[in-house]
Amino acid sequence: MKESKPKARELLIDIIAEDIIYEYRPIALYNQIKKKLVFYGIYIFNKRKGVFISIDEILGDIIREKLEGYTEVEKGGGKIRLPLLYL
Repeated sequence: MKESKPKARELLIDIIAEDIIYEYRPIALYNQIKKKLVFYGIYIFNKRKGVFISIDEILGDIIREKLEGYTEVEKGGGKIRLPLLYL
């Protein structure tokens, strides 16, 4: 069970990351100045405001929203999260 809990956590992180990439389609903004590549950050397009916003500003809220779609259940002496559609 000790090995499966970190593996389950890693799997949940991968699932949420893929879901964020699919839903929000983040882009990396960078520019080349005098043969040097300057990285500005990762942004997503806000349709309501009509501008690109830094994903750093809302990433915590996005992750909390995604985790609400999962529920903790106790199984085998430890808590795990399952998608609500499986319950």
